[in-house]
Amino acid sequence: MERYVTAFVFGLCAAPLFFILTLTAIDSINRSDPGQGPSLSTSLLLGVILALVGFIVTGGLALFYGGHGYLRPIQTTTALMLAGWSIAGAIFAWHEPRQLDYSGRQGVLEAEIRVATSLLDTLKPDQVIVPSFLGGSFDQLHTEQIRHEGNFLIIPWETTVNVVYNWSIWVTLRYSQHLYFPMNLPYRPTQSTEWSDWSGPAPHKNSTTPEGISLRYRFKLVPQSVQHQ
Repeated sequence: MERYVTAFVFGLCAAPLFFILTLTAIDSINRSDPGQGPSLSTSLLLGVILALVGFIVTGGLALFYGGHGYLRPIQTTTALMLAGWSIAGAIFAWHEPRQLDYSGRQGVLEAEIRVATSLLDTLKPDQVIVPSFLGGSFDQLHTEQIRHEGNFLIIPWETTVNVVYNWSIWVTLRYSQHLYFPMNLPYRPTQSTEWSDWSGPAPHKNSTTPEGISLRYRFKLVPQSVQHQ
């Protein structure tokens, strides 16, 4: 009985490797020759089929060699695979986007965008600056709180944080340029933070880094019944 259980678990641990290898190989084909590889649904079906074949083959081999003096090495290998999948699952779960739940409080991301007045021309600030945070809601650009600092305008903005995919703010400038501002915040903040230093846009795919604009931010925990001002 022990040998059969070991073979079954060994096959279960090995099967996902066949699925992953299949999708990786198909992805490589699609990248090298776009449009010539199978579709996503076909790729998934092939992955499932090969995972099933892998389960049968590896489980059968484990069952065979387990009866010929290799049961303990197979069990050791199975334990290592189980540990590996457990660690991989924990890492994946940790980095998966999750809704922030603070039991009666809510997370608010505040930012101030500092823009050179030369970038505005005759346009209104909300026609020039459009901030966004993936996973936020109730975005508010506080045009009534805009203040002048020399040749710059400071434009306050905030959003309620529901889900964290990535701590970064995108700012669309004049409806054509996309600016990327990464933030140095814990993945799941447990308390409010102070204002960060001012920083300019960072290089990122499909983004620009113009002069004359910078941003600072902070994370706040507030009671859910309180309306932010």
